[in-house]
Amino acid sequence: MTYIFIILTLVFNISCGQTASSDSASNNSTEDSSENTSEKGVLYGFWGLNGFHDADELLDIKTRFGTTVFQVTSAYYSSVTDFLDTINKSGMKVSMTMAGGHSHYTDSNGDFDIEMWKDQIDEWENSDVQDYIDDGILVGHLILDDIYNFDVDPTASELDEMAEYSQAAFPGLLTIVRQKASGMPVPNNGVYEFVDAVVNQY
Repeated sequence: MTYIFIILTLVFNISCGQTASSDSASNNSTEDSSENTSEKGVLYGFWGLNGFHDADELLDIKTRFGTTVFQVTSAYYSSVTDFLDTINKSGMKVSMTMAGGHSHYTDSNGDFDIEMWKDQIDEWENSDVQDYIDDGILVGHLILDDIYNFDVDPTASELDEMAEYSQAAFPGLLTIVRQKASGMPVPNNGVYEFVDAVVNQY
């Protein structure tokens, strides 16, 4: 079993139903709160955990660093449930890049290809991951990492279309884009309808 792991810390910004602009995304929630945490970003966790592949090791990370969620990239549909069982035993949660790396959805011209991306998501149809989503173990789908690394990058409408496609494929799974909120492409109507959050590495 192989997973792509990089250790980085993330800041998690809620962006669903918010206006994308040059300013920081604001939280438009109608819930009353004395402190709007999404404006500041929410500490999210590690981007992968090199060498920590069993429940005891992950529990050690959870105890020492106080983190409960981390991110991995995986396109290994048949074996991912074993990995998610390990996450469950450790008491941690995980978000995943379900479409794998850029090579899976970059066309021969070096451009982002949304249909190729959708083909990767379709591969998960018989993977049994929905049970882990329902149980709160798999909590997020990083629909795209490094959004500006293509010759022709995805548009705002494509990112929202991807998020909608993900929500249909994985009900209850948070949709995430790795890009700081102020750097997201701006939708025509100024609002992302299906992208739930963005993460910013630092």
